[in-house]
Amino acid sequence: MVEGDVERIKRGLYVDNFQFTSSDDNELVHFFFEANKIFAQAHLYLNEWMSNNDSLQTIAKAYGISAGEQTAHKVLGLNWDKEKGTLTLQQTKINNSSQTKREVLRTVARIYDPIRVLLPVTIRARIYLQNLWKQQLDWDEQLPDSLQNRWVELSEDLEKCLDIFFPRNTSLGKGDSLHIFCDASELAYGCVAYRVKKENSHLMMTKARVAPIKELTVPKLELMALLLAARLAKFIEESFEKDEFVKLFVLSDSKVTLSWSSISMKRHGELTLEELQEAKNKTIAVIQREYFQEEYESLMKGEDCSQSSRLRGLTARHMYCIFVLLFSKSGRCRQEKMIKYNL
Repeated sequence: MVEGDVERIKRGLYVDNFQFTSSDDNELVHFFFEANKIFAQAHLYLNEWMSNNDSLQTIAKAYGISAGEQTAHKVLGLNWDKEKGTLTLQQTKINNSSQTKREVLRTVARIYDPIRVLLPVTIRARIYLQNLWKQQLDWDEQLPDSLQNRWVELSEDLEKCLDIFFPRNTSLGKGDSLHIFCDASELAYGCVAYRVKKENSHLMMTKARVAPIKELTVPKLELMALLLAARLAKFIEESFEKDEFVKLFVLSDSKVTLSWSSISMKRHGELTLEELQEAKNKTIAVIQREYFQEEYESLMKGEDCSQSSRLRGLTARHMYCIFVLLFSKSGRCRQEKMIKYNL
């Protein structure tokens, strides 16, 4: 049993479904046998395999395992066409004659879009729902004519976009980078992730939130979009194998947001302990990845750092001072409010 195979199973397992991707035929066949062996040791047997690799399909049949003859197959709630290599969403009946808040919510909640490729349309539906709440309408109260007309237009857009298909494989080869763009308006804020290599790119995932009912300024919403982008970047990186992306970029077009850290603490208050800890963790992760990657890998393997390593010249006090310089200058945290360490 190879430790890497176990990690791949952990990463690709969801309830009673498992998915794995590789561009190497030999690796696919190897993993087929290893996965069956690992599950058999726990008396869990893989009864069906579906692959767009003909060799693997033939091997599965030879071992008496159902290989799935149909072209289309469901993968975690999405329709996968193994011949075309595309994914589509499940077809959902959109009720454009919904006349109450309950019916609208039922229709919107029925759309299953895990990677949110329909977000430009579905976020409008969520904003519409928020507007229904602002109107303080009861669940079964008839919608006013103006709101009903808006829902008819919106439901037609939702119905049309359900036919959209997108590639299952987003890899562009070695040297891919991850680019995440974030933005905000008075109604919503969000981000979108692209896998990029030179002039080619693939949409990977999007994420958005409706702006809170309590009105916030656009710069504050831009900040929330930036945090959402950072969390999406972490989620995507953890979902792939190590070194999947050579570079990571999080981009915002808001100069106000990018210079926010220099604004006075009196206007925006102090960082909470949760924000402080999250900022500290992200700072350490960036330093590890950008400046001490070789040392980090050695330590994770239980090996000593080389004598020439810059890490040998750093002490815990040095690292603490770096963190203080980065965040105490922002004006949002005071030295006396920071967690005390005995160094």
